[in-house]
Amino acid sequence: MSIKSLDMNFADDNSFWQMLNDHIQKRKDLQRMVLSSLTVELKPQVRTMILRSLDSISRRLYFYTDSRSPKLEQWRQQPFSEALAYSHEDLVQLRFSGTIRIVESGDSFEQTRTNLKDHQYSDYTSILAPGSDYNFYKNNRTEKLNFAIIQLNVEQLEVLVLQPKAEQHLRWLYRYQQNGDLIEAKRLMP
Repeated sequence: MSIKSLDMNFADDNSFWQMLNDHIQKRKDLQRMVLSSLTVELKPQVRTMILRSLDSISRRLYFYTDSRSPKLEQWRQQPFSEALAYSHEDLVQLRFSGTIRIVESGDSFEQTRTNLKDHQYSDYTSILAPGSDYNFYKNNRTEKLNFAIIQLNVEQLEVLVLQPKAEQHLRWLYRYQQNGDLIEAKRLMP
């Protein structure tokens, strides 16, 4: 889906959520997002993560990670995060702000865990934790699955659309309640 019109209804955020879902299904640009966290020293850290799924009704984004990753402890201490994605094809930037919930049990976790692809399962059974010193000669697999789901509960979405050959770009801000209901939509200066 490409945004071509300056006449788009700025209060309709569903088109952006649908665009994001299309990118997940087709493995396009917006599926690769940069997520932030804070260290205990309040220093920001960012990393690129793959958006695995979304819930456009409750406004949630889902990512996979190794459960031993230092970023999980950072989010446990300070659950606020932002996620940023850009599509060169659609000339759109999406910035999500919200809180992180780490999912390591429950029905949805078990369903996701059992549907992991072989290469994902292999990644999450490494004996070496993320960031540890690499040892080429060490047997690097274990029976334990070190897997977690990162759930970003979106409180705010900011959209920037770079209109080619237009007098100005388009920018919107959307705010949501905890249940995902839209409570504010406004157009901003780009």
